[in-house]
Amino acid sequence: MPAFKYRHVALWVTLVVVTGLTPLMPAHWLGNWHDFARVMECWTFVLSVPVFSKFLVDGGQAVRRLVCASLCWALLLCARAPVAAMALREVLTLFGLLMLVLAVGAAWRLVDYRWILARGLSGAAGAYAAVALTIVLAAKMSDVPLDNGSIFFGYDNPRFLNHAQVVFIPLLAGISLSTLVSQRWRLLVRATLAIQFALLYFSVGRSAGLALSISAVAALAFGRMGRRLAIEITGCAAVGAMVYLALFGTSLSAGDHVVDTLHASADLTSDHSRLYLWRIAVEDVRSAPVLGIGPMHFAHYLNRSGAHPHNFCLQVMAEFGLPFALIVLGALATALVRRLRRMHKEIAGAEHIELAAVMACVAIVCDGISSGNFVMPISQMWIAIAAGIASAGSPSKQFVSQAVWPRAFFTGVLFAIYVAFAMNTTWVWSERRVVAAFAGEQVGMADHAPLRPRFWLDGWF
Repeated sequence: MPAFKYRHVALWVTLVVVTGLTPLMPAHWLGNWHDFARVMECWTFVLSVPVFSKFLVDGGQAVRRLVCASLCWALLLCARAPVAAMALREVLTLFGLLMLVLAVGAAWRLVDYRWILARGLSGAAGAYAAVALTIVLAAKMSDVPLDNGSIFFGYDNPRFLNHAQVVFIPLLAGISLSTLVSQRWRLLVRATLAIQFALLYFSVGRSAGLALSISAVAALAFGRMGRRLAIEITGCAAVGAMVYLALFGTSLSAGDHVVDTLHASADLTSDHSRLYLWRIAVEDVRSAPVLGIGPMHFAHYLNRSGAHPHNFCLQVMAEFGLPFALIVLGALATALVRRLRRMHKEIAGAEHIELAAVMACVAIVCDGISSGNFVMPISQMWIAIAAGIASAGSPSKQFVSQAVWPRAFFTGVLFAIYVAFAMNTTWVWSERRVVAAFAGEQVGMADHAPLRPRFWLDGWF
């Protein structure tokens, strides 16, 4: 086996551990799951650096110019931002996600190793569902009140799980129809989907539910395979509804309180401060339309509701400026439309999970209009996996020639060392601020500011 393939296996295993198993890991040494997942995510970026270096080596001069131009523009935005270190952290994160998307796409083309990701991620999602089901059953048998902290373990907010469900529910549906796993494994995946849907209903994930519904309808346009995928998602959703009724009765949990009926709760018809945050983002666009207020700098100016605007388009426009946002968002929209057209043409020879990944991208876009799925670390990882599989194209047994790989890998290792140093520096810098806060020192944050997540769980600068 060529040496580079071992690196792809390492990438698969790391993705399974970080994306699928992080919610099951004890994160008390960092104080919360969000920060633990962020640290794990950063090290996954480092693993994908050599593959990105290969992309630059093989991509040609036009690709290298485009990447350099984008980086120069982003660094310019960082340099003029009020807090350059925080802006640089956001740029590194987004750049790391791009590297991860390319790395997943490259590894997915190695058809011999697809089963590692299919079994690993579905198995990790199944393990989470099994533990959640055990907690609920134990609580009911012991007559102990249920709360979000115990049911949605691994996520500091139930919405963080909803963001991930928008991505992995379509992917799991694709795996349940795929030949990459056995018939027994597909039954376990369907049971996992039913429990995940029950958790989605219990958390009242309105945006996630709407996004999944739109993606299931969109799948109908892709012939027999699309219809099978839509039926699979709909069937598991129906079984999940029965599981929900069996476990929780007719009550719905919304936040920290329980509502008895779906239509009587004001919480279910509330915008949850979305309009308030969107107005702030629009004002930020008006105040700095060309260069923006600075990457991640929505979290620099305190407000009462959130450190991000819960709308990815407005977030990019406000923080990076209209020119950069129009180029990036236009490129993403064009890539999605082209992939949908190409999938429609290649549907006869495609895998179910490849169509599921494309439908997951549709759901991600729909969810991103009214949520923070592009901000949270676990959902970012799932988004990178779905985007990587969707963009992979036709499979290939040979990823890169041995003549090209050593130069790309050597360059990647050097850059990986730099990225690791930068990540550790920002981590230590953040920890110093946390220690100062516990020591009672002034760190520039108002005492009344609510805790809102962004890069860390405490997302305010």
